[in-house]
Amino acid sequence: MMISNTGFKIFQFCKKIKKFNRSITGEGNRLTLKEIKKEINNLKILNFKSGFRAFDWVVPEEWNVIDAYIKDPNGKKIVDIKNNYLHLVGYSKPVKKLKINLKNLKNKI
Repeated sequence: MMISNTGFKIFQFCKKIKKFNRSITGEGNRLTLKEIKKEINNLKILNFKSGFRAFDWVVPEEWNVIDAYIKDPNGKKIVDIKNNYLHLVGYSKPVKKLKINLKNLKNKI
């Protein structure tokens, strides 16, 4: 199967922005918009502070993730945001526990 030059460029762009953990707010969103602006020079990016009211919506606090994972009893990471940012639900609250039983874990996910 042949990919056109445009198709290849879109594919490369998607590979580049795939690594950014995007939420409605946060660094990943800003990085994605910067990459889009490289392709669309006249794109105007507006910034709004947390708490800004837009009709019936309020811009939430910024949400950035440093690390998130779940290890099995042998210490192997079975869920890791570094492999797939969808392994973490946006705006999740941090849990810092060395161990959590499966029943309690299931109640949180």
